[in-house]
Amino acid sequence: MRYGCAAIPQVAGGSSMQPGFKVMSDKATAVSSYATAGTTAGLGFMSLSEWAIVIGIFATLATFGLNYWVQTRNLRMAEREHQARMAQLEKNKT
Repeated sequence: MRYGCAAIPQVAGGSSMQPGFKVMSDKATAVSSYATAGTTAGLGFMSLSEWAIVIGIFATLATFGLNYWVQTRNLRMAEREHQARMAQLEKNKT
């Protein structure tokens, strides 16, 4: 028992991990490290005000698309309602 704690395994060979686990862990760590560094570098090429412009453009386009979809849906609903009323009027005339 080293340092008075039995829960800490010995680093040099005293570990209970499977033999291939450390290699896989090192690969995963390297990939995540490079991915994080690449993302940070990629996002860092624009200033905060430039990001605000890009986000504003995206939000404007998303709002336009959503509004177009809702208005088209409302127009179709109004046309169906109008056709139903006209059919009801035609039915009541006879």
